[in-house]
Amino acid sequence: MSEEEQFKDLNPTWKVVLIVFSVLALGLAVLYIFLLKPFGFMLIETAYFYSLIAFYVSLVFIVFPASKSVPRDKTPWYDYLLFFFCLGTSIYYAFMAFDIIQKGWEFRAPLLPTLLGVGLWFLVLEAVRRATGLVLAGVCGFFSFYPLFAGSMPGFLQ
Repeated sequence: MSEEEQFKDLNPTWKVVLIVFSVLALGLAVLYIFLLKPFGFMLIETAYFYSLIAFYVSLVFIVFPASKSVPRDKTPWYDYLLFFFCLGTSIYYAFMAFDIIQKGWEFRAPLLPTLLGVGLWFLVLEAVRRATGLVLAGVCGFFSFYPLFAGSMPGFLQ
């Protein structure tokens, strides 16, 4: 498959969304890297990362087709659904970043954020599969489970 066949043909509205999301993400990166506080507060690190997921990973479902059999000029309904779910979940986590730190979600998270997190994990793996291929998605899937069994690995793999 050639490089131009890898992407969908975007209509003008989605091209504008792509440009706006990219400008917002670059602006966030400048604020974060240079520790700027334009509104009197500093962006929490996890909020910054979830914002980048919202701005870039969600666009993968609009830009890259799910398979070669999907027409390049049409975006299926499920891609819109995946786009909005990824965008909404990432924005939810970005706004909840302070509560996650303050309330100790790393010990036991509430049920809804846990289910949303599992869904976001699947979406990130699907985005990696669409953008790069099945091999890298498999490697990412393997290493996301690695901490669960790393304690029983021998020697330096532990």
